[in-house]
Amino acid sequence: MPTDEELVDQLNASKPPANETIGGTIRSVDQAAGTAVFEFTPTGGVVNAAGFIGAGYITQMLDQACAIAGIGHTGRVPTTLESKSSCLRAL
Repeated sequence: MPTDEELVDQLNASKPPANETIGGTIRSVDQAAGTAVFEFTPTGGVVNAAGFIGAGYITQMLDQACAIAGIGHTGRVPTTLESKSSCLRAL
């Protein structure tokens, strides 16, 4: 089993296509706790007509972060069965 730092390096080296598209970089993983920290850099392509980041982008960020946390905790690639996000104010 790799260390947390080795896992971060491995995952960033083989960055999932979705992370590349949404500008995600894995900063840390705590395998024991099942957590992951990401940094996302949105591009102009994720902004809606009102000039805000779209809810779909926010949901994709959450999905990617949860997937990487799941990989770190279980060692397997998880599948999202259901996902819901509610945006209470503009981002």
